[in-house]
Amino acid sequence: MKEFSLESGIDQQKDIKPEIHDWNEFWSHVNEIRVWDWYDEYVVSCKDSCVEGDEWEVNLVYGDQNLEAHGANSYPPTFREFLKATEELTGIIIEFIQPD
Repeated sequence: MKEFSLESGIDQQKDIKPEIHDWNEFWSHVNEIRVWDWYDEYVVSCKDSCVEGDEWEVNLVYGDQNLEAHGANSYPPTFREFLKATEELTGIIIEFIQPD
């Protein structure tokens, strides 16, 4: 996992090794919020109403399920829930600047 630090301004590689029960909870939550049903792409053109360059990418493989999704200025409906599940799994707070 890569972590960007505002203090150092650089990406840092970090080894994170969650316990099996933490992984099981994560995958259960991923299934519950239907992440596997996300579209491949979520993109909105930026005029004056969004932050230019607000891009994301998620690549997941679990068993026979595979997801490659990305976006710019647009997100799946359960994106925040996915971020929360990822934070709980990794212990890393993910900054999300998109307003509600």
